[in-house]
Amino acid sequence: MIGKRPRARAAADARRVRAVKRWMGIDVTIDDGRLLIADTTAEREAAFEAYDHAIAMEARGHVLSNGWTWNQRWLNTIRNIRSSTENPGPRIDHIVTRRRQAGLPELVDGEPESERGRA
Repeated sequence: MIGKRPRARAAADARRVRAVKRWMGIDVTIDDGRLLIADTTAEREAAFEAYDHAIAMEARGHVLSNGWTWNQRWLNTIRNIRSSTENPGPRIDHIVTRRRQAGLPELVDGEPESERGRA
């Protein structure tokens, strides 16, 4: 087997195996060598609780201390969800649905001039 590395292939196949592990109190899985937040009931419920808390703050008119608008904050959260979770759909759907239920404005990618730089 000239030029073949059977152990390298076995290692690559092992990385593709989905196994949920606990790391620093978070359920994680490895997909093609990337560490992702696992799609478990516990992780979903914890995320939904955190999102609901932030949505309630937004609905009360809380101003973010970092100078971001709520639109910027949610777009950043959604980008992070897409890049770091095993199944991002339900989390994103939860945020969008709960914000609508709270009567908050739709999220817009690329804020209008009047919103840039405002908190």
